[in-house]
Amino acid sequence: MSKSAEQKSGKQKGVLVFLHGSGDNGPNFQKWVYMASKGKFESTLANNGIAVVYPSAKCIPYTLAAGMKMSVWHDRTGLGPKFPEDTEGIRNSLESLDKNILNPLATKELPVVVGGFSQGGHMAMHVALNDCSNSNYNSSGSCSKKDNNSSTSSSKLESGNPRKNIQSCIKGCFVMSSYLHDDSNIYKIFSNENILPEVKLPLLMTHGTRDRMISSKWGEKTAKKLKDVGLDVRFKLIDGITSIQLVE
Repeated sequence: MSKSAEQKSGKQKGVLVFLHGSGDNGPNFQKWVYMASKGKFESTLANNGIAVVYPSAKCIPYTLAAGMKMSVWHDRTGLGPKFPEDTEGIRNSLESLDKNILNPLATKELPVVVGGFSQGGHMAMHVALNDCSNSNYNSSGSCSKKDNNSSTSSSKLESGNPRKNIQSCIKGCFVMSSYLHDDSNIYKIFSNENILPEVKLPLLMTHGTRDRMISSKWGEKTAKKLKDVGLDVRFKLIDGITSIQLVE
């Protein structure tokens, strides 16, 4: 994990967790962001009491690289929303991020914003919106229904579901050049009225019109589907730029 310099003065007000794209890692992504913004990105946030954390994905076999091990958040069998979501890989990364980064931040009750580029954006949406605890996130990628008749107190339920505590600290999400798969677990969660969030989390999606790897239409489709299930989503299409220029 790579972390930016702490804020220069005053109380820490929050944390940005920024996830890299496939084949990259936290330290390299931090250097890229630093060079692209000439250091202004982190310094501006630091001056406002915001630290930036750049986690690294684990190296796993990646189908799109002929099975070679790469630093990716999960596997992909193809590019585009029609291909199935790697439920197990997403769950593994989600558990790792929760354990090593998000749960400690939630314990400190620090406000968190989660962002990501490309595959990191896809993972960021799962971090922010996937409401399944380990116990009810099954291999099919669906959530079991909550038992509204349970006699267990709400405090005990939350203590047994770290995701609830984590998500109470997540105040926003932004993604660049990203999309969700058509069979995404997130759609399944929010299609169930019993699991709609009490407070809508703002999600900003940005995409360049000249992105030749991740079609802007995939991002637009994701934004529309998320809006259709009641989420607060803003999609911004930026004319004439590529995915690399989007970060810059």
